[in-house]
Amino acid sequence: MLEQNSPHIAVLDSSPRMRWHASRAIKMLGYTPVAFAAVDELIEALPAGAKFEALLVSIPSAPDDVQKLIGQVRETLRYGTPLIMSARKRQIRGLSLLHAGPDDAVLPEPSTFEEMYFMLEFFLRQRQRPLVPRSLEWQEFSLLSPFDMVDVAGTEIRLTPIEFDLAAEFFRHMNRPLGREHLEMIGWQSGVAAGSRTLDANVSKLRRKLGLYVDQPHGLSLHAVWGMGYQLSQLGTRDAPATWTFPTDFRVASAPQPRL
Repeated sequence: MLEQNSPHIAVLDSSPRMRWHASRAIKMLGYTPVAFAAVDELIEALPAGAKFEALLVSIPSAPDDVQKLIGQVRETLRYGTPLIMSARKRQIRGLSLLHAGPDDAVLPEPSTFEEMYFMLEFFLRQRQRPLVPRSLEWQEFSLLSPFDMVDVAGTEIRLTPIEFDLAAEFFRHMNRPLGREHLEMIGWQSGVAAGSRTLDANVSKLRRKLGLYVDQPHGLSLHAVWGMGYQLSQLGTRDAPATWTFPTDFRVASAPQPRL
């Protein structure tokens, strides 16, 4: 059951990989993702009167399938929910002329997480919807959402998706303990099998990559909280930033330029 007051964006895509990319991008942009593999799942799960901010729908290649899918979606959601139609380039003109309403968008289908993020960001910006900024700032730390990278005083560190999502959660809840179950759910949403050992391994890697130890000059420590989970704590700065150290194998030579 959906929470009626929460801003949800639905995803309708048969590909598990693209559902994951879309759900992760939607969450980064500040919305709640609700993913479906088939239109029947959408119909069954939709409470009476529920509305989405938008529905991202992957358009099939066969024309007959396109008409059937759009018809089922319209019958379920009417025209109150804008559609983001993710389509092949050869389909865009036809969809725009025949199926797109005034609030819909027909956009080239993404193939990577970055492309998915920028596509959804473009749609929401065009409609002047609120967005979470691309970067999360904390003193010398900048978490760059579309790229799974963290800039620390000019040094760019590459993270895996689960490491980045965990880092964002820790920085958003600085000095607050986070339970294991909550953190394991973030791992599951990042496409990694949830589990205690998996969480411990990823927290350990994150601590090492970002140097979140008590002896580092930034004064941040990522540590276990007995009987609960983990906490990122600010203990106070120590030495000059020039003395900061990071594993060389995770550094990035230069950051990609953000796309508009």
